[in-house]
Amino acid sequence: MKLIPKNRKSEAELNLTPLIDIVFLLLIFFMVSTRFDTNKRHDIDVPLSSYSESKTETSVSIFVDINNIVTIKQKVFHLDKRDDIKKELDDLKNLGLNHVTVVADSRINYQSFIDIMESLAFAGINRVSFSVERSD
Repeated sequence: MKLIPKNRKSEAELNLTPLIDIVFLLLIFFMVSTRFDTNKRHDIDVPLSSYSESKTETSVSIFVDINNIVTIKQKVFHLDKRDDIKKELDDLKNLGLNHVTVVADSRINYQSFIDIMESLAFAGINRVSFSVERSD
């Protein structure tokens, strides 16, 4: 009878090669047998509406030049007449204005720019974009 020494432990081995082979075979099988139908269409019944409101985004450009002349929709104001500018912007806001583009001369001072921004904020217009005209 052959005796195993006590200090030597028997290690169990697990061979993973057949398991990996089976996994790859299953993967290939499912890849080959699967159909992808890209032309499948679903018919959707869309409910009809008797009332529809079109939302058109209204936008206005405000032009400011070096002499503090403000032009809003072909109406000319001087920047010192802030109340008239605020009234015009408030009227436009009530008509559905929701976006303003401020086109300014690059040589205007910052206070003029701040005055325009305050007038827009007073009218409740918060979607504003800026454009600067270069002076030659």
